[in-house]
Amino acid sequence: MEKFRQDLVWFPKTLCNFVYGYLHEDAFVLKSIPPGYLAVFFSDFVLRKVVIEPHMYSYIPASIKLFYTFLWEKKYLVNPLPFMVVIEEIEPHFIEILRERFG
Repeated sequence: MEKFRQDLVWFPKTLCNFVYGYLHEDAFVLKSIPPGYLAVFFSDFVLRKVVIEPHMYSYIPASIKLFYTFLWEKKYLVNPLPFMVVIEEIEPHFIEILRERFG
């Protein structure tokens, strides 16, 4: 179980690397990342930068939603719901990409 938890910790770090480590057209932070950039994060960045067992990719959306819940609990966000909704909308497309790639 501990190894599983350690694996999940990398996903929010990957999101932070994406947000703060790369130049984007607009400057943003975790609490203002546009939905389109979240889509790019899942459909491109994660697949290029994260090397894990194929089944572990399916945990990334849930891990990121949990991370946004954590940010809300720590008062960094006023409301995590908009991020949750965007991630839930992106998730089926992300799963389809995983099926095509690892099917």
